[in-house]
Amino acid sequence: MVRTYSRRDALRLASGVGLLAGGGWLGIACGDGSDGDDAATPPAVVPRDDPPDGERSGRLRLGVLRQEGFASQPFSRLEQLLAYSRLVALDPRSATVHPDLASTFEVIEPLEVRFALRPGVFLHPDLEDLAVPVTAELIQRDFERRAADGVPLFADVLDRIEAPDSATLVLHLRAPFALLFEMLASPDASVRGENRYSAFSEEVGSGPFVPAGQDSTGHALVANSRYHEEGYPRLDRVNVLHFADEDDLDRAFLGSEIDVRHHPDAESRDRALERPDMQQVTRPRRALRGLGLSLLPSKGGVPTVHVEAFQDERVRRAVSVALDRAALAEVDGSRVASPVGAAHRADSLPNNELLAHPLYQHDPAEAAKLLQAAAVDPVEFRITASASVGPRSYTTLLEQQLREAGFQAQIRLEDHADWEAAFFAGDFEAALFELTGLDTPDVGLTLHRTAGLDGRFSLWGYSNPVFDASANAALAELVPSRRAAAIREAQRVLLEEAPGMFPLVTPVEVASIASRVGGYRFDAYDFNPGWLAAEWERPA
Repeated sequence: MVRTYSRRDALRLASGVGLLAGGGWLGIACGDGSDGDDAATPPAVVPRDDPPDGERSGRLRLGVLRQEGFASQPFSRLEQLLAYSRLVALDPRSATVHPDLASTFEVIEPLEVRFALRPGVFLHPDLEDLAVPVTAELIQRDFERRAADGVPLFADVLDRIEAPDSATLVLHLRAPFALLFEMLASPDASVRGENRYSAFSEEVGSGPFVPAGQDSTGHALVANSRYHEEGYPRLDRVNVLHFADEDDLDRAFLGSEIDVRHHPDAESRDRALERPDMQQVTRPRRALRGLGLSLLPSKGGVPTVHVEAFQDERVRRAVSVALDRAALAEVDGSRVASPVGAAHRADSLPNNELLAHPLYQHDPAEAAKLLQAAAVDPVEFRITASASVGPRSYTTLLEQQLREAGFQAQIRLEDHADWEAAFFAGDFEAALFELTGLDTPDVGLTLHRTAGLDGRFSLWGYSNPVFDASANAALAELVPSRRAAAIREAQRVLLEEAPGMFPLVTPVEVASIASRVGGYRFDAYDFNPGWLAAEWERPA
């Protein structure tokens, strides 16, 4: 990642509190959608299955990059997800809300959400070996401390927090906010007590695993015997081992010291193949590679380079059908992307719908017909890209596909800082880019709005008021399942008129998992350690 924004910046960049560009960071990087049913809205919350049979057993060993040596290190993101509970959990694969500390929720109005808390939930024992009940008043105090600390969800999104009684929590929002449940399910919204662990400096939580000790190798977390889900967690213990660098993590996985390895690159992935008792799984990266076209001679009142022919919808359609997205995806094992990226499975258009859409059809002959109908001279344009984007074979293939359809396109690689400055000014004829850190699906829609990412202008000079209205309505919908359906509909509206930017592919990431590990769902992202961890198994 080469450009990052703080969470507070992300709120500002997304045109006000109603949108949040990613759950944490939005970056420009160098360097399969679900076939869900749009019509049915699932229940408000979906509990776990009935308690499982059998006794709790087994230990899972995970690795994270941390400083070397014993230094009373704070919890990593992984340990926060394992040790703390949150009001709700959200499965990004289906936009399904699951109960955690809250058993149900009710949207009273767009600015008021009421949560009914589970009875009989206790925090982990603290340094005085006390286990305090989790009440609405405790959560209210915790969230108000978080607001005072400037955590954006609590300081900028929520207006006030009420606890009318010990079992009811009411959140009042400043404005409709479509990502409320994503944020409530994130580590930033982990519910903490007012006392601390005996062996750690962090405030106590109530998650499935209790932080029990630390040494120079890492942290040990043991099963929470008072966990609020009967029969869970299934593991006795999780050891989170600390390693100095990626090579150490690779060696630890090969040596069977850890059970899961999330690979940072192809070399690490290939190295893990030497271990026989494992399987490799993939998921779409929270990223999007796209090709943007500059339609207008000025953006934000500042003159920019552009290609006048791109103002003709037929020329833009010709660009899209000139592209063989499947062949581009094959270059580096990527997946064909919808406007919001393949990682947001519930919000993304289904893969079969994308591949059947006219804009996604690779048809050089049709591209030539469209150019002829537009009566334009051979369209010549320069595609700028960061020197570190890609593999080079990817950019070469992209250029070749456009030329075969009759465009005189040439890719020019630039120093990243120069390229980035021009890109964010909209000062390019065409740009090949990769967005990273797309933790939520709103950025994919915001990129196409008339006001663009920062509320000032579209990077492409593209404007479609019908799409803007559809996107704004989707991004004001609080309930995740309904929001996902609305986002899919907004993408259909967008693709009816050839937009100014065409999504190409979403890169993938790979993890290796020891064969004896059960219930570990790499494709669930933070929902995996944040809620599914209670279901993980590794027979002793």
